[in-house]
Amino acid sequence: ALNAWNPWTDDRQANQLGLIASLLTHQVYKKGQPATELFPYLQPGVPDFLEDERVSKARKILNSTINMPDKLRESNLKTFITAIKEEIQIEGDLDDPDYYVIRQLKKLIA
Repeated sequence: ALNAWNPWTDDRQANQLGLIASLLTHQVYKKGQPATELFPYLQPGVPDFLEDERVSKARKILNSTINMPDKLRESNLKTFITAIKEEIQIEGDLDDPDYYVIRQLKKLIA
């Protein structure tokens, strides 16, 4: 019956095993460890050390605009979006484009 709501996948099984391991650490230690700390591969996304440099730099720039005043933020976002579109175009024109980078950069400007 559970498969009708959520199909059984390897990702779902890994998360279930991580949850079980996390609950077992609560029995041994006063404060247990979360499943993502026990098994780093359960964390969503790509680890920072594996992330493409262009994508991580674009995320940092986008996050730095959050606390800016509205007018300054709007002008910075226009410049940022233009630069990201250029980078997507450059990457797309290569003989062997990196589709992960293109997809992640498109997510940032969407």
